[in-house]
Amino acid sequence: EFKSSSRKLKFSLLGISDFKNKQRIRLIDLIGGGQKVKKIDLINNIERKFYKYENAITVKVMGSGIDVDSVIEVHSIRKGKKELVGILNVAKNKQVKVAKYAIINVLGDGSPIATITDLEVILKERSLNQALVDVVIEKNEIFDLRQHINYPEVSSFIQDFYYTRSTYSAGSAGSYVESSRTTEFIERLMDIYEKVNNLPYKINSDTNEITYLFLTNVDMGSETIHPNGDIETGGIEGSATLAHELGKTSEQWGNLLVMFQAGMNNVTTFLHELGHTFGLFHVFENQDLNRFIMGHTDNMMDYEYHDDGFEGVNAPNITSEFSTMQFSLYRWQWAIINADRSTRNAK
Repeated sequence: EFKSSSRKLKFSLLGISDFKNKQRIRLIDLIGGGQKVKKIDLINNIERKFYKYENAITVKVMGSGIDVDSVIEVHSIRKGKKELVGILNVAKNKQVKVAKYAIINVLGDGSPIATITDLEVILKERSLNQALVDVVIEKNEIFDLRQHINYPEVSSFIQDFYYTRSTYSAGSAGSYVESSRTTEFIERLMDIYEKVNNLPYKINSDTNEITYLFLTNVDMGSETIHPNGDIETGGIEGSATLAHELGKTSEQWGNLLVMFQAGMNNVTTFLHELGHTFGLFHVFENQDLNRFIMGHTDNMMDYEYHDDGFEGVNAPNITSEFSTMQFSLYRWQWAIINADRSTRNAK
């Protein structure tokens, strides 16, 4: 039996029932798909058995929303005896916050504009909306550095990052900017944008309520030639800023995200770095009950790989089973996002 704590909270079961506050369903209808098995420890051959029914319940909040956290209780009923076996938490949603974005497409040479497919849809429907934050795109513009070449800092920036590059060794195509210069690139680009546009605030400051997304076609890469002759290439897909701001005694996650060429086709990297700009840390770095093993969750703030020996010895950087699907946010992360300086109450 499913029962909601609020008259405004209604639900449909298995996609076929009407929306009601209280409903019953047979257990066999939920587990009819059969038992599944998952290896949770290959070294010790430990398995976990479970049942899974996707989209089993659809919840609707009627009217203008609920102003207190509510629940849907799940009871088992057997031979007339009722027992509480689960709770579905539904967060209050009457007051929704807003996050403002500025999408800045950066050009420094004749290369095509780098962009992320369906970027506005991703921002509005696959990121902060699950934390009850609406997204407003304040502007989506092209920032062509070549049009501001009269600024000495712009001229030197173009020369340093668009025309002075390292070349990959034979067998590897293209050229790149050394990834060790990522922070320098971001700081100089931010300073240039603020100056050229005469912004009345620093992007990374409490007086700015807009999150800036800079999309660049720069390959921020690296190359290592090992003693045996093997060549290892890598690079930075995107980066948020973490630094001491003026007047701050500790490091702050900034209001800025820069995406590089290698990250334009990786939505999970983009959302991961976006999460940092709203104060979220990695789920495997928290030193409390919310800490997880790296690479084993579908959370936005996890990594797409792990190297903890979970699959056996000598197996570093294993691709996570959740790779390309890490879009979720936990309830405690909602609170952090809603408390961030970049989210404001909707008017």
